[in-house]
Amino acid sequence: MNEMNKKYLIASGCSFTEGHKLGSKASWATHLAQELDLELINLGRGGTGNEIITQTVINHATMRSDIAKDSFFVIQLSECMRYLVNYDDDEKSIYWHITPSQFIKDTGFD
Repeated sequence: MNEMNKKYLIASGCSFTEGHKLGSKASWATHLAQELDLELINLGRGGTGNEIITQTVINHATMRSDIAKDSFFVIQLSECMRYLVNYDDDEKSIYWHITPSQFIKDTGFD
């Protein structure tokens, strides 16, 4: 039963929120929305860092204030070592997230 008088659950985060390999129907956000009897708006994107996770929520709430006022927000932050990197050239601008572990050489020793 929805006792919050809200209509939507807006979730943002990395792959855990998106649903990772299990798919969106198995994400924690889907289960929480069902438990709270709310319609899910899942903004989760695999591989994103905290800058994008939080900015996505701000953008959505700003652009869709009609929905935001009737929403309960849950933000799942990513690992703190995931950094946003931007690359600009003459034709395009791209970004991606990296972690320090991507620079560790695999020695084959476990």
